[in-house]
Amino acid sequence: MIHLRPATPDDDAFLLGLRNDPELLTFGDSQAPAGPSWLIGHLDVVWAPIGFIRRDIKSDGVVEVSIALLKEMRGRGHGPEALRALPGKLRARVRTDNPASQRAFEKAGFKAVRVTTEHVYYEGGG
Repeated sequence: MIHLRPATPDDDAFLLGLRNDPELLTFGDSQAPAGPSWLIGHLDVVWAPIGFIRRDIKSDGVVEVSIALLKEMRGRGHGPEALRALPGKLRARVRTDNPASQRAFEKAGFKAVRVTTEHVYYEGGG
């Protein structure tokens, strides 16, 4: 089971390391500094960070989310589980060359509402 908690300054080294993962850098659109909108994911069995979710409140009040997991935690269903745990109406923008992230959002119940050459736009939550 995934547990989410707000990021703290103690998480800075973890977040910096994950955000600078060469694989993830190819998919990231933002290098915004970590703050209270960041959530750190933990597993029941390993009380150590496995990734993060960032929540950005947009001008229309909708929350846009992004997610990143440690390489060894990817492909195990942790991403969709963490996304399903988030409350409220959410949206996401996923690069078209990131099928793994697209699958995670779709498995979490998000629906693709628009596709461009660069991004798939999702809405979900409730």
